[in-house]
This record gives sequence, C-alpha cells and structure tokens, in this order.
Amino acid sequence: MGGARWLYNDCSVISHFIALSFLAARQVDLPAIEKTLVAEFAETRTPGAALVIVRGEEILLSKGFGVASVETREPVTPDHLFRVGSTTKLFTAMALATLAEQGKIDLKRPVGTTAPGLPGFVAQVSAHQLLSHTAGIKDQPADFLWVFKKDEVAP
Repeated sequence: MGGARWLYNDCSVISHFIALSFLAARQVDLPAIEKTLVAEFAETRTPGAALVIVRGEEILLSKGFGVASVETREPVTPDHLFRVGSTTKLFTAMALATLAEQGKIDLKRPVGTTAPGLPGFVAQVSAHQLLSHTAGIKDQPADFLWVFKKDEVAP
C-alpha cells in the first residue's frame, strides 16, 4: 500500500506541474491555486511540496508547503531540493517527443550528432534506443560511470 501511495503522490505532483504550466500562460488566481493544492495535499496525505509558477521571466509565486521529512519536520522552502528519482524520465521523454513531433530532432539519429563530445558507444545510440531501453546500456550506476569519462571507450 505504501508504494501505491508514493506512486499516486508522484503522479499527482506531475499532473499538478503540467496543469500549472498551462495556467501560467493565462490570468492566474494564485490564492485559489494555493487553496486547491493545500486541499489536494491533505487528501493525498502528501507531506510537503514546493511550488513555483513562472510567466515568461517573472516568478508569480514561489512557496513551500508542509514538511520535507516527516521524521525531522524540516519545512519545505521554495529552494528545497527533492529526490525525484525516475520521474525526470517522464519530462525528458515528453520533451524529446515534442521536439520530434515539431520536426526539430530525429529520434532515430545517433545522439552524438546533437550532443557532441560523447564517447564512442554512447554517441552512436539513438534517443529512441535510450527511451525504449534498447541501447544496451546496463542499469547499474557503476557500469554507467564510464559515459562521463571522455577518455574511456565503451566495452
């Protein structure tokens, strides 16, 4: 049950992020957004979250809600860094899919054509392979460290 709750909370936060990104382009009722988020966090028993709403270069709202840790009761601030784990993969995949749909990138081209300086093997795999986990890169942090060392070649 605990895992399901965390999954729900992660998805809930992501859905709020996406909804708020659309709201930022329109007239925004900031107190109503705050009230809605506080109610949602209470209903989902979300301990804390940070919120920022940006329009262009202007920060409309930047605020922390609740606590970062239920053990220490450390309050969330707008500058708090959360461990987001694999949720960043969703944003990366969506950004790449959007760019591909706009014709700005080709998901089948080797990533080295867009990101110069990557070591041999990594430069040859495509974004599609990375997104679909078919690039042949192991899911072990120690095995992946060589990617960040330009003088090493993939095994």
